[in-house]
Amino acid sequence: VSDGNPPELTYEKELLAMSPKARMIKNAERMGLIKAKMKAVASAKAEVLVFLEAHCIVNRNWLEPLLARVAESPRALVQPTLD
Repeated sequence: VSDGNPPELTYEKELLAMSPKARMIKNAERMGLIKAKMKAVASAKAEVLVFLEAHCIVNRNWLEPLLARVAESPRALVQPTLD
């Protein structure tokens, strides 16, 4: 979700190149973090949603353990251990 950010700060091309499933939702003006994420949730098509903040850096194979926990309990809200 790009929350009213100028185009040069969205990295849209790079983000969309990561996966054919990726989409970018762009708000014309700032809505704030929670409203922007809720707009993304409303337009989501996938069974599992992952939100990463701009300051987060992940290691290889970080997603699989989270998805395994979701598979165990589909209504769970899961988060990784932070280093």
